[in-house]
Amino acid sequence: MVLFVLLGLSLVMIAVGYISHPSAVYGWEQFQELKKYPVPLHSFSVGGTTFTTEVSNYIVFNTWSTLPLQISLAALDIYFVFFLLGFSILITLLTLIALRRHRPKVRDQALSAWNTVSRKLSRRGLGREPHEGPRDYVARIAASLTPAQAAALGAIQSLYIRVRYASETSGSELAELKRAVKEFDV
Repeated sequence: MVLFVLLGLSLVMIAVGYISHPSAVYGWEQFQELKKYPVPLHSFSVGGTTFTTEVSNYIVFNTWSTLPLQISLAALDIYFVFFLLGFSILITLLTLIALRRHRPKVRDQALSAWNTVSRKLSRRGLGREPHEGPRDYVARIAASLTPAQAAALGAIQSLYIRVRYASETSGSELAELKRAVKEFDV
């Protein structure tokens, strides 16, 4: 949203600058003709430094009341700041989008197995509440299952907690968890 506001503001500033001081557009032939004539120059001083510019480029200057002509850099500075800010935001957003799309998905296989068990139980009307952890969930629904199913679910819950939250686990425990989930039938 901010990017669009900055882009719109930049375009408005360009349009205002062009409407108030349109620059002449020359073709190659007109440029060659201009080279034949001497170009009148205008000199001015700002802060002790003397600048010389072509009179045709003198439209970048303005007058304030009856004061002498001075460089009007405020509009150019504001435009430049908004342009840089908008461009920086655009590049940042494009980079973030590119990085997000190419980020490898880290898949927690233990969590995936536990979610499979939860889905199987949800189809039977024994869904997990958002606030429930594995132990609370199994304790709540164990009475609704047969003793064999409750024992299998208890084993799955223990394996899940061990694989998911232990500092080091073996691949055999994860394989055992996947096998138990696959065999679990409600």
